[in-house]
Amino acid sequence: MGGYMEKKAGWQRPVFDGRRKCAAALLGVLLLLAGALLFLSALRRPSSLEEKTLYSYTVGATGTPRVHLLENSVYPGEWLENGEVYPASLTDYIEFQLNAKLAGSGDARAVSSGTYTIGVELSGYYSTEGGKKTIFTRQFPLEEGEIPAGENGAAEIQKTVQVRPADYSENLTGIEKEL
Repeated sequence: MGGYMEKKAGWQRPVFDGRRKCAAALLGVLLLLAGALLFLSALRRPSSLEEKTLYSYTVGATGTPRVHLLENSVYPGEWLENGEVYPASLTDYIEFQLNAKLAGSGDARAVSSGTYTIGVELSGYYSTEGGKKTIFTRQFPLEEGEIPAGENGAAEIQKTVQVRPADYSENLTGIEKEL
């Protein structure tokens, strides 16, 4: 037996008998149950997080200062090494040996390079009960450049710079007068 169509002013509406209504309702309930079961099974499935390191790296930078002395009768040598106390009146220049290195390893191939800036910073402090308090800070660039890419994803640079305190004493005196 087929369904009947009602005709009403230009459109037709399908007519369902009792068996078709029951079959459609049963199909709807079955689809809802199947959806609920799929949803619950997805919630019960254990999830896992896997962490994989593609590339690991280390960055390091060091600086070693030493003081070149003017000719004098107090110190027998030409240089004072790091950690020694030096008088400003006998200082010709301060030499800094700077090293920076980036090294890495891993599954991913990396090319490392970069830029660098070396500068001098003049800072003024005063002492309080809780320590030092900064009054001023002024920076002067010395050198800028590129760090070339090395082998196996490493990048390294070694620079030696010389700073003459006399070159910055005028700036320091000017700041102190202003303050």
